[in-house]
Amino acid sequence: MLVDIYARTLLNATRHSDLPQRPMPVAYRSPKVRPGIWRRIVTALIKARKETRDGQSPCQPHIATCK
Repeated sequence: MLVDIYARTLLNATRHSDLPQRPMPVAYRSPKVRPGIWRRIVTALIKARKETRDGQSPCQPHIATCK
């Protein structure tokens, strides 16, 4: 009987919007993390390989090929 009274009260409260509205739940996002040591090493090696393949590193001045 108490459950019935509670359910009826809750139903009436939600129907008439007497209860405060809860915000919609937000999906959990993990905090941003720095890449690990292996990821940094691989990225540095790939970058160095691209520089040597291009024949010029970004530290050296660009040589103009046309006049």
